Amino acid sequence: MKIKKQLSPSKVLVEKNFSAEQIKKMEEGALTDKGREMQIPGFRKGSAPLWKIKEIVAKTNDWDQLMSFKLQDAIINDWIIENQDDLGKITRIIDFKSMKPESDGSTNLIIEIEIEYFPIVPKEKIEKIQDKIKVEKKIKGSEIKTSAPEVEKGLLELQKKRTVLKPIGGEIKKDRLAFIKISLPGAAEKEHQDIFNWGLAQYGEEFDQKTENLAEETEKMLEIEDLHKEDAARLKAAISKVDPDFKDKKAQINLKVEKVFISEVPQLDDEFAKSLGNFQKIEELKKSMEEGLTLEKLYVEKDKRREELIEELLKNVELEVPQSLVEESAKREEEHFKEGVKSQYGEASMEMLDKRSKEEQEKFKKSFEERAHKIIKLHRIIEAIASLNKIVPQDKEIDEETQKIVASYPSQKEASEALGDDLTSLKMRVSSALTYNKTLEFLEKEMGLIDDLEEEINKIEKK
Repeated sequence: MKIKKQLSPSKVLVEKNFSAEQIKKMEEGALTDKGREMQIPGFRKGSAPLWKIKEIVAKTNDWDQLMSFKLQDAIINDWIIENQDDLGKITRIIDFKSMKPESDGSTNLIIEIEIEYFPIVPKEKIEKIQDKIKVEKKIKGSEIKTSAPEVEKGLLELQKKRTVLKPIGGEIKKDRLAFIKISLPGAAEKEHQDIFNWGLAQYGEEFDQKTENLAEETEKMLEIEDLHKEDAARLKAAISKVDPDFKDKKAQINLKVEKVFISEVPQLDDEFAKSLGNFQKIEELKKSMEEGLTLEKLYVEKDKRREELIEELLKNVELEVPQSLVEESAKREEEHFKEGVKSQYGEASMEMLDKRSKEEQEKFKKSFEERAHKIIKLHRIIEAIASLNKIVPQDKEIDEETQKIVASYPSQKEASEALGDDLTSLKMRVSSALTYNKTLEFLEKEMGLIDDLEEEINKIEKK
C-alpha cells in the first residue's frame, strides 16, 4: 500500500497493487462465502463447486459487490499492519477512485481509494500535559462556607416538605387552602385543577374577594373581564393550560371548590429535629445542615474545576476529528433529543420543530455537531493520556461497576431488555468510563487541582 496524497489531516488517497494470485484467492474466498448461503439444484447446501457458484453469481450484481468487499477488507488489513500505529484507525473507506489493470498488460489490479482515519495523538502533544494547562482557582476550599441565612432557608425547605394538608371542609377563609377546578362552560373535558392558597393573592386580591366564604362542593361563575387587568392576566394564564387556543377573548369560567384544607406546619424546634434523624436539639440539625450545604458547595466547585480542566485539554491539544464521526454522532444525539421531546410533549412538538426556518434548523444541527466534535475529541485525548501513563481499570473494578448497573434495574428481565444478555459490550463501556474518570483524577492530582477541596471534604465527611 502506498500513500499517494494527504487530502486533509484525517484523509489520504492510497494506492494498492493486487497481484493476480491475490485476486484469485479473494475470488475463491468471495465464492466460498457466497456458496455457504446458496441452495443450488443438484448439490447439498454449501457443497457446490466454486465454478458453479461463479457461473450463477456472475450473472447478478452480487459479484462486483462481493469483490468490492474483499478488496476493502484487504486494504483495511494492510492499513492496520502498515499505517495504524503511525497514523490512526480507519473510520471509513470513502470511494474507489479507479480499478484498472497494470499498464504492462498483466492481470494485476491497481486500486486508488480514499481513506478517512482518526489521527493518533502524538506523544509529544500529551507528555506532561498537566504542565501545559492552567486552571485558575477562583476560591480556596477553606473559603467555601455556608451562611446563617442559607441554613435558615434550608430549614424552611425542610419545614415545607414536612407540612401536610389536612381536609377540614367548610368555607374558604384566611389561612386555608382550597382545591379549585377551573373549567370553561360547554367544555367539561377542559379543566385546570390547582391548589389555591386564599389570602396570598395567588390570582390577585380581587379574586380572593370574589371567592371568600365559598364552601366545599360549591360552584361559582366568574367573568374574567370583571377583574383587574393583572388579576385577569393570571387567570388567563391558568385558562391557557385548559384551552391552548384561548387568547384575549372575553370568557366566563366556572369555579368549583373541590376540597378545603388547612396546612399543618411543624414548628422548628427540638421535636422537629428529632423527627429527622439522630438529632436531639435543633442546633444539631442546623449544624448538620450547614455542613451538608458546605459539602454540596465543595462538590460543585470540584465539578467546575474539572470542567475548566476539560476545556483546557480541548484548547491545548490540536487534533483533527473525522467529519464522518461527528456527523454520525450528532445525528444520533439529534434523533435522541427529538424522541425525548416527542415523548414529553407529543406529536405537536415535532410539527413545531419541522416548521422552523432553514436558518434555525441549520443552527440546531450545528449545535449538535459542535457538541459531538468536543466529546469525540476529548475522549480521544483522554485515551492517549491514559495509554501514555498506563492508566487501566482493574477487572475487579469493571465487574463491580457492571453489577451495580445491572442491579439498578427493578428486575433481571428489565436489565436484559435494556442492556442485552451479553455483558461484554457493557463491560467495555464501563471500562471506558472508568478510564475516563481515572485519567481526569490523575491530571487533577498531578496538578494539585483539588487538594484544597479534598481536604475540606474529608474534614466534613469524617464527622
